[in-house]
Amino acid sequence: MRSGPRRFSELPRAIPGLSQRMPTVGIRNLLRDGLIGRRAHPTAPPRVEYSLSPRRESRAVVVNAVADRARANHADIVRGREEFDAGRL
Repeated sequence: MRSGPRRFSELPRAIPGLSQRMPTVGIRNLLRDGLIGRRAHPTAPPRVEYSLSPRRESRAVVVNAVADRARANHADIVRGREEFDAGRL
């Protein structure tokens, strides 16, 4: 959401390896915590966009650093999961 509002269906494509359930649970929690905002547009079909709230923007530097680190280590994370699933850990 760094680059502006996103529709719900865009979230799984923007985050590799994200299950369909994860955005649903994650968005609900982020809305509850006040870290993202939800805007419903009165169109047919309905269109809903999610964007960062001012509260989230104040934490953006730290959160983005963690996200960047996770992206940089994604291959290692996937390898670790594969080793775990294969019973090698």
